[in-house]
Amino acid sequence: MQAGAHGHTTDTPSPSGDAPAPPQRALEQAAEWYALLACGEATADDHKRWQAWLRASANHRQAWRYVEQVSQRMLAPLQSAPDPRLATDTVHTAHARVLRRRRALAGLAGLAGAGLAGWLGWRAGWAGGTRRCPT
Repeated sequence: MQAGAHGHTTDTPSPSGDAPAPPQRALEQAAEWYALLACGEATADDHKRWQAWLRASANHRQAWRYVEQVSQRMLAPLQSAPDPRLATDTVHTAHARVLRRRRALAGLAGLAGAGLAGWLGWRAGWAGGTRRCPT
């Protein structure tokens, strides 16, 4: 017997084992029960009806364990992820730094371009009216 995510014990095989997959209808019912129990709004009566459903059939127990394991695999990355708001703030801050850096580099490139143009003009003797552009 194995303990499920909601503290309930099940004795069904793993979905990755050699056992055949549970019937589709049992999987649908297990998914409905899982959604109700996971939302946190299930009443004591709901828990009793779920227990009765679970005891009623080996297919129900197998379907429950399957849905529970699939749900755990799907939710594990979300549960270990940091707070999405913190991630958003971090991305926003990094983006703002990149934009500031790009603006600074663009300004430096503009200054360097103007300096190079002035230097080339000076080297060519165009500064101070000593040379004229060819006509």
